[in-house]
Amino acid sequence: MGLAGGITGVFYVYAIVHADNISLVTSITAISFPLAILAAFLFLHERENKLLMWLSLLLGLTGILITSL
Repeated sequence: MGLAGGITGVFYVYAIVHADNISLVTSITAISFPLAILAAFLFLHERENKLLMWLSLLLGLTGILITSL
């Protein structure tokens, strides 16, 4: 986990330096939260609190859309 986190950090800094658009990089990294919720539903079969899960997924995607515009 430590090595994967370090590599992720290096690539994050690399993306910020080379993209010249910090809002785009932030929007792309922010999509990991909604994807984690969707993956928990599909692969881990998390079926408790479906309403809360779908609301948080919708809220996360709305935030990504707002920041990307």
